[in-house]
Amino acid sequence: MTKLTELQIDEVSLVDAGANPLANVMLFKRKTSPAPNQPPAPNQPVPLEKAQATVERLIATLQTHVDKIEDAEALAVAKKYEILGHDAKELAKQLKELKPFPQLYGSLIKSFDAALAAINKSQAFEEIGKSGYGSGVSKIEEVAKQILKRKPTLTWRQALDKAYLAHPELQFEEA
Repeated sequence: MTKLTELQIDEVSLVDAGANPLANVMLFKRKTSPAPNQPPAPNQPVPLEKAQATVERLIATLQTHVDKIEDAEALAVAKKYEILGHDAKELAKQLKELKPFPQLYGSLIKSFDAALAAINKSQAFEEIGKSGYGSGVSKIEEVAKQILKRKPTLTWRQALDKAYLAHPELQFEEA
């Protein structure tokens, strides 16, 4: 192999890839150029633009998968707090936005956990139906089911709220 030394190169033209002043230079001839969309022959350099486009596509695909996983994780956390009156999908978006800020995220989760503990300790939800107003509650639940059929995007909690607002008289109906 012949080495060229002590040369001053002013310009290099007709290359397939970008210039790098520290790169090795390979000179070659070929009778025909490869057909479009045909992979380069073995030991032939891949054009930089094509390699970069491939890498960008792979990164975009990977980012899509990461986003889906993060969305699913945030939704799972948010569903835990639906009982506090939060829409799980909307809360999941907010939690995902706060995730890069660990102190804020942790503080919010701590507050939600404290609220859940207070609800569980008070046993408020266990008392519903034990006070003799069971008939009204059953009717409200039927109204809520009808509301959900008309608006399936609502949560069960939201449908119950709408039912109670539409029929406040049922709240105190005795069995």
